[in-house]
Amino acid sequence: LIGADANEQYGRRDNIRIFGVEEEEGEDVYDQVVKVAEQIGVTIQHNDISVCHRLPSRAGGKKQIIARFVRRETKHLIMRSKHKLKNSSQRIYINDDLTPLRSKIAKALRDLADIKFVNMQNERILVTTTNGDKLSFNNLYELHKWNQRVVSMVCSSHLNL
Repeated sequence: LIGADANEQYGRRDNIRIFGVEEEEGEDVYDQVVKVAEQIGVTIQHNDISVCHRLPSRAGGKKQIIARFVRRETKHLIMRSKHKLKNSSQRIYINDDLTPLRSKIAKALRDLADIKFVNMQNERILVTTTNGDKLSFNNLYELHKWNQRVVSMVCSSHLNL
């Protein structure tokens, strides 16, 4: 399961997800991605985006945008600049496009009392504990060695065992 997930995540390495962008009737989603990039000081054009579209929302909420870039460097520029959205009046967030398994593992880690921060960047998992330790795992195998309980629990529930 972990190996298959690593392959799936590898296929998502050029993707981002954008949350909180209001949907407009007849919108061009490419334009929306370009506008969000402009808000964080990154200049891109339509031809920098391989494909993008809105994803169905749960319970009628705002539909997120998924975008795949032609060049990985474009994605990295956006990810390095996304912190500039924190000062925005809009509640827009940009995240890596994670597999469902990785999303569940990140949530399970965040729910632990001794974890302050979790960030997943493609294969890498960055964890900061409440006592200030900063841990970096290159993949889910390394994370599993550090915390077997969480990874095993999430993998079992992911498989509906």
